[in-house]
Amino acid sequence: MHIIKVGDCEYCEDTGELRMGSDIEHLQPQVAKVFVCLATHVDEVVSRDELMDKAWHHQVISDECLTRCISVIRKILKRHNSHVHVETLHKRGYRMICDESPFHAALDKMPFVIAAMLLLMFGVAVFL
Repeated sequence: MHIIKVGDCEYCEDTGELRMGSDIEHLQPQVAKVFVCLATHVDEVVSRDELMDKAWHHQVISDECLTRCISVIRKILKRHNSHVHVETLHKRGYRMICDESPFHAALDKMPFVIAAMLLLMFGVAVFL
């Protein structure tokens, strides 16, 4: 199962489900492709052309299709009070941003800190 995690969002490509805490949203295929493209380029500008190419694979579509997908993503994120949002950069494209608090980001790193501390304690115990 391939999961893409951005802030408080987890998207499962196998099921098409976007989880935000205990809330689950099922994304439509094109919306999901746009979300994945933005989520795999967090804090980077992704051009409209690149998004359209990833989501519609060289099909000729109107700009309205991409605009609608971005709007759906924004509404879902806002509805669930997500720390993630999508901003528009005029004439350049879109950028997904995660506004996590330092406390929330620290919680994500806790398992690594605990493991490092245990290894350090074990190493000290070996030498004693």
